[in-house]
Parts: sequence; C-alpha cells; structure tokens
Amino acid sequence: MSFLMETFEKIGGVPKTIVFDNMKTVMDEARTEYSKGVVNERFDQFAKDCGFDIHPCKAGRPYTKGKVEATMKLIDEIHAYQGQFSYEELQNFVQSLCERINHSYHQGTGKIPILAFEQEKNLLQPLPRNEIRDSYKIKHTLVKVNSAGMVTYKGNQYSVPAEYKGKTVGLQVYD
Repeated sequence: MSFLMETFEKIGGVPKTIVFDNMKTVMDEARTEYSKGVVNERFDQFAKDCGFDIHPCKAGRPYTKGKVEATMKLIDEIHAYQGQFSYEELQNFVQSLCERINHSYHQGTGKIPILAFEQEKNLLQPLPRNEIRDSYKIKHTLVKVNSAGMVTYKGNQYSVPAEYKGKTVGLQVYD
C-alpha cells in the first residue's frame, strides 16, 4: 500500500478503478469464473480511503490483466545487477528505467506511455488528505549499528549483518 500511495503522489492523483491480480495483499479469496472473490479487509479500507474501486482479475484468465504483462522483462533487467546497488543507486536506476520506458513506443497499446498519461491525467481523482496518505506509508528511520551488530528501536534491539557494525542504516517500520 505504501508503494501505491507513493505512486499516487508521484502521478498527482488516484485512478477511479485499478485492476489487480489475485495476490494475497489484495484478495483473501481469488476471483474466478464462478466467484467474485473476497477482497482483503485492510486493502478494501485502503481503497475506500483513497477513493478507488478494486477490479480483481479472474484467476487463470491472463487476458483480463490488460496489456502490461511484459513488465517482467523490466524486473529481469533490475535483477541482473544482483544486489550491487545501494538503496539510493537502485532508486536512481529504477527512475532512469521508468524514464526510458515511459518515453518509448509500447507495442501492446500502440502508444507512448508518457503522452497517453498527459492526455489522461485530468481523469485522476484528488489525493487523499495528508493524514490518510501518511498512515499508509512505510516509516523510514536512520539508526546507528552498535559494535555488537545491533540496532535499537523503541527500546528493543535487533541484530543486523556484521558488515554494518558502526554504520548508519535505514530502518523500515511496518506498523
């Protein structure tokens, strides 16, 4: 949900309807030819808070997912770097990848994504209030790793790999 919220902020609004696969973070029971499926309660609340409708795909029906299934090629391109990037370098790499793809002709739609977005962005709904947006974001905190390879968060200590001793690391908090 955090990544979706960040995406909504980046594009400047919320679509009216979003098509989802039957992943567990969205669906408790898959939509099938014979069942409407059951949307995960937390995700359903997220959709209501953001103001979009959830349209789950039918399981086993790839044509219901639209024309973007080739995105796995992009994941393969990122995976080729095998963890060689720092977090910041990975973000920059993904940003440049997005720029390249969004300005290239898309065979599935016959359009250049950035031009299609420019034509359609006025159809987006307004972003939810800041309080709502912040409640769905993953909290990032910088913490120092002590000489024992531990970080402290809210009075508890957690171990990290030994190579981080003495370094400041990013801690992601999922509440």
